[in-house]
Amino acid sequence: MPIRVLLADDHALVRQGIRELLSSQADFLVVGEAATGNEAVQAVMDTRPDVVLMDIHMPSGDGLWATTEIAREVPTSRVLILTVSTEDDHLRESLRRGAAGYVLKTSPSDSLFQAIREVARGETTVPGAMASRILATMGQAPSRGAGHEAGLSTREQDVLRLLSNGATNREIAESLGISENTVKAHLKSVLRKLGVSNRVEAAGWALRHLEGAGHGVV
Repeated sequence: MPIRVLLADDHALVRQGIRELLSSQADFLVVGEAATGNEAVQAVMDTRPDVVLMDIHMPSGDGLWATTEIAREVPTSRVLILTVSTEDDHLRESLRRGAAGYVLKTSPSDSLFQAIREVARGETTVPGAMASRILATMGQAPSRGAGHEAGLSTREQDVLRLLSNGATNREIAESLGISENTVKAHLKSVLRKLGVSNRVEAAGWALRHLEGAGHGVV
């Protein structure tokens, strides 16, 4: 089954270019387009795509507002922010509002393809440089025993350390000799126990509290 994608951007030429890019990949299917935040929310409710490529700056409800609405109304449609903005605040706010990822329009096409696939698999993806800056601002000396104090099992701490070092679910699974489904189950448990909503926030917690965390990027 192809990954069903909806394009939300107020520039028709941008949408056309992205549509043509995605058409080069057999596993993508564009199911709709929107030029405003309001149109994006309605189009998602009508088409129920797997992934929404969402620009931030749009009229009639911007991309951040639309992301909030989609996360609440159609949580099975995951939002991937596609923007020119390199502002860390935009990244933080996008994730806070329920976006599953953040990609810059200046990125190579292969990076966009990979991000869509990761988001469709249930992962969170952000540009490495932006993730590094955000995580660096969270830093303080990690402490021994913090993971157990937070209720994390030893295996959950192992998963969290690898996550904070930039490993994907597949890489974590290979490193620990477990299945990707088991990794996802561990991550779900980690997010719940830490009271965070996404992988970036979990990685930030790991940098602050777990020894051996943070030798890479998310």
